Amino acid sequence: VAAWAAEYDAYFRRFRGRKMDAVFDLKDFRVDAKIGSAWGEARAELVKKYFRYSYRVSAEGAAATHTFTSGVRYNASSAVAPSIESAIEQILRHRREETASLA
Repeated sequence: VAAWAAEYDAYFRRFRGRKMDAVFDLKDFRVDAKIGSAWGEARAELVKKYFRYSYRVSAEGAAATHTFTSGVRYNASSAVAPSIESAIEQILRHRREETASLA
């Protein structure tokens, strides 16, 4: 888990604190129940640190369970969408709403 989180952290750190929007396709992603809690905590910290709006698609099994659980436990996004296209539409909607609220 630490190595996984370090790879993501190293990649996103280069954006120097600018929060991004992201869609994670978890179709082939698996989380073993033995590391689920630790993975969920690491996932939540990365989400809070680097992402403004994020959606997950195709999450199943333990990956979905630990994503939702860590979202609640650590107050991190665990939003899901039925497809990548739908996730992008939702992110664009959030951006429009955010822009409208600033006007």
